[in-house]
Amino acid sequence: MHNNKDPSWWNEEVKGALRNKKECFKQWQSSGLDDDRILYKTAKKLAKYKVAKQRNYSREKFYKRLENANNDRDIFKLAKQRHKNGLDIKINKYIKNENGLLLTEDNKINERWCQYYQKLLNEEFPSQPLNITPSVAGPLNKISEEEVKRALKKIKNHKAVGPDSIPADLWKLLGPIAVQWLTKLFNQILTSMKIPKSWRHSYLVPFYKNKGDVSDCGNYRGIKLTSHTLKLWERILNNRLCQLVSISDNQCGFAPGRSTTDAIQAIRILMEKHRTNREDLHLVFIDLEKAFDRIPRKLVWEAMRAQQIPELYIHLVHDMYQNISTQVRSLAGLSEPFQVKVGVHQGSALSLFLFNLSLDYLTKDIQSPLPWCMLYADDIVLIDKCAIRLQATLEQWRQALENNGLHISRSKTEFLRCSFSEQYTPNISVSIDGQPLPCVNKFKYLGSVLTADINIDADVTHRINAAWLRWRTLSGILCDSRMPIQLKGKIYKTAVRPAMLYGAECWAAKKIHEKKMHTNEMKMLRWSAGVTRLDKVRNEYIRGSFKVAPIVDKMVESRMRWYGHVMRREEEHPVRKALAIPEKKKGRGRPLATWWTTVSKDLERAQLEIQATQDRKSWRIKTRRADPK
Repeated sequence: MHNNKDPSWWNEEVKGALRNKKECFKQWQSSGLDDDRILYKTAKKLAKYKVAKQRNYSREKFYKRLENANNDRDIFKLAKQRHKNGLDIKINKYIKNENGLLLTEDNKINERWCQYYQKLLNEEFPSQPLNITPSVAGPLNKISEEEVKRALKKIKNHKAVGPDSIPADLWKLLGPIAVQWLTKLFNQILTSMKIPKSWRHSYLVPFYKNKGDVSDCGNYRGIKLTSHTLKLWERILNNRLCQLVSISDNQCGFAPGRSTTDAIQAIRILMEKHRTNREDLHLVFIDLEKAFDRIPRKLVWEAMRAQQIPELYIHLVHDMYQNISTQVRSLAGLSEPFQVKVGVHQGSALSLFLFNLSLDYLTKDIQSPLPWCMLYADDIVLIDKCAIRLQATLEQWRQALENNGLHISRSKTEFLRCSFSEQYTPNISVSIDGQPLPCVNKFKYLGSVLTADINIDADVTHRINAAWLRWRTLSGILCDSRMPIQLKGKIYKTAVRPAMLYGAECWAAKKIHEKKMHTNEMKMLRWSAGVTRLDKVRNEYIRGSFKVAPIVDKMVESRMRWYGHVMRREEEHPVRKALAIPEKKKGRGRPLATWWTTVSKDLERAQLEIQATQDRKSWRIKTRRADPK
């Protein structure tokens, strides 16, 4: 549903003209005089002129901002913001209480939000006493100006501020003065071991997850808005702590040189290898309930001590979670403040490190070698050829996690069975506490759909649907006939095409998949250009107008770029470990397509050798499929 009162042009001048038109209409309806009718007609004409003038001015201003945008991120943010401004409902205001009754009064809504999050953020799952590791003394060097500069460079601009209303943008604008002042402040914190009192308070903003009942509090994810200066302090601590400890190679989540693609690709290749060898494969995708919100803080401190982190650093992190409070900020206003005694901050760089460190502390002794155990923060995959061994491994993980305050969801943890052997064994299941896990044929892992038969049809369809969803979000701009077509192409390449190509570098794509991607891309471009197939306009002309390269070429480019990245990585890299698994002698018949055979064909067509991958810059130039200029 769209709102015609876009705030970009709905100003006081327009409001006044429309208000005058309404008053003239009422006067004419009341009197019935011809003079009043003429006055109304004049006011109506003036109001239409004012609206059209402001709309055109706003549109031209918006297009100019798009043309002058510094990078792709700015273009996407501007386009998305215009879409949001036109939405009639951005966030639902009204929610239900615990009995399912819809609340409409602001004070009742605030009370309900406060009640819901106060319970969620202050309850721990049962746990057993932890072993106490002796503390370690160590030096605590002063914060340098260079560390502050690095932290300022990393933090993003134009982000929502916390209760102190001081944005990071301000510190960046102040330049060297801010760096000197912040360095002095952070060193004072090092000396006192106490953060400022204002940093201990935050706002909690509920964001709808886009699934389920919009009036149910459980379908919202709470994001904390903390002080930006606190975020700088956290980033400095995070950089120092990362240099002191090493987390297992199984953890790909927010680790240097690792990404979601590493985890997705390693699992896909592992599945392809077992299909080639005609061996069954069993996977369990573990879901941790409220992992970041309910991780016990005593577990975090113990995990830090176990990694021999100096006690002074532990005191600094511990102080950041002392006497912290928050208020829920919604359309109904601010709730009453309440204390938060469990979990780590959502959306903090340091929180991700602390969670990964704690998970590694609990499971490092039971983690299987790569790629049989893959972790991406709280997304955990356990893999084994044998379902019985997998059941035993899962039980080890259950004990390690649930004995220490984390909880595995029985309904959301799922079992995927890949039956590649010639002998099918029915009734194989994996359970937790005697409760069988849901056995599925496909699972969406880190945004990519994995299926029991390794067919990528489901993932291709999922990516196309994701691209159409993004396209529809921006259709008000992409289908605007007054927008320059090359600017439409820029928005398409920035905001829509990446959604379609996510994970495509891991696909063993066939001609049918390439055709499907090509067809849907051309539909989007034709809709954006305002032409149909009946207009007899060739695809090449449309692509040239938008300055967009064929999606199939970009698929090959992303696959070759990723292949070069994998070949340059060390042998212990997850994808390299999966590729190193030996293959048995192939049976009769045509071999099925794999990622490796697909890349081999790409290399053959491009007349490139494997050795060329070692020169990153040269490889990117040779494999690039540039958009037309």
